Amino acid sequence: MNQPKISVIIPVYNTEKYLRQCLDSVVNQTLKDIEILCVDDGSTDGSLSILKEYEQKDLRVTVISQPNEGQSSARNNALRCARGEYIDFLDSDDYLALDALEKALRAARENDLDAVVFGVEPFYQSEWLARNPPVVYKQTAEATGVMTGVQYVKTAKDRGAYIVTAWIALWRRALLEKNGVTFKKGIIHEDNLFSFQAYMTAERVMWIPDKLYHRRLREDSIMTSPVSAKNVIGYFTCAVGVMQYGLRNEDTDKEREIRREYTRMIQETRRNYMAISDEERKKAFFPSEMENELFLHLTKEWFDLKASGETQKARIDRLCRELETQQKRADTLQHDPDCVHRSASFRLGRAVAWLPRKLRRFADCYAQHGLRYTAWRVLVYLHLSKDN
Repeated sequence: MNQPKISVIIPVYNTEKYLRQCLDSVVNQTLKDIEILCVDDGSTDGSLSILKEYEQKDLRVTVISQPNEGQSSARNNALRCARGEYIDFLDSDDYLALDALEKALRAARENDLDAVVFGVEPFYQSEWLARNPPVVYKQTAEATGVMTGVQYVKTAKDRGAYIVTAWIALWRRALLEKNGVTFKKGIIHEDNLFSFQAYMTAERVMWIPDKLYHRRLREDSIMTSPVSAKNVIGYFTCAVGVMQYGLRNEDTDKEREIRREYTRMIQETRRNYMAISDEERKKAFFPSEMENELFLHLTKEWFDLKASGETQKARIDRLCRELETQQKRADTLQHDPDCVHRSASFRLGRAVAWLPRKLRRFADCYAQHGLRYTAWRVLVYLHLSKDN
């Protein structure tokens, strides 16, 4: 059997309302030499029946069934079966332009690319979502030319146009297999780690402006669901994965982008942790002690310090207002200014505000420079205070 030019991988879970539009966009592609690997991830609606129907009608369609293990597991199972020269990922509630695969493959073949990144056209299930989109896909207006994956990530991030999803590109299968790039199982936001590792190993990447992917934004999706512990776990797991990748790589060209992506993932972890309830925070834990320890230091303690810093700031602001009032009263007095400074209220205000002022400075220092530098500053301050 001849090798297909592209393997289209479609994980499916309870999307019967949108599945026919998705599959029709693939089986009717202008590029015919493809295989279509559909993985039913334990759907409980009519999705599997629809997949079987298309499998019977089109020999290029193969249906793989698995228990509900998540999108990462579904994609990984399909990757193990894929035979295409290139891999295309498609979510089962989205669809492709009918000439998408032909255009992407042409760019890949003409430029010997490891990855072709293309444009996306979002569409919305409701007017409310259109007015309040959960994500904005910012894209550049022109092709970037061939560059390394590291250069592409830097360029896209500098332009605010970096899209982390796996479906935004056509990937050379040999690139993924050679470098062992797969999806982290058991989490959401897994595309962040997959795409980053794939780009870091790619030698030839190009962005084309054609909007080949149609992205459905709907209320009942992961993208629009309320923030929960799953979001925190997903982002932090990706952050750990980026850190581990950085420890295994000594390439100085990659170092800056690895640090940049790690910082972004930690920031997303903290932002989501701050957005969830105390009950959800109790659910944010990890399989290994090392990950839990890292999470404690990089997220929980940071959050506690930030919350403490905000409390201290509120107290300081209140005390400053009280001092301001005292000062205004003092200005109206006809007595010697020294009487004011010797007054009990003025001295009390100064004394009460001293500790919060110091705590606020050290909290700001910790947030900007980390624990080690802050501890050093505290020791220096205590030493100087003792000498004085």
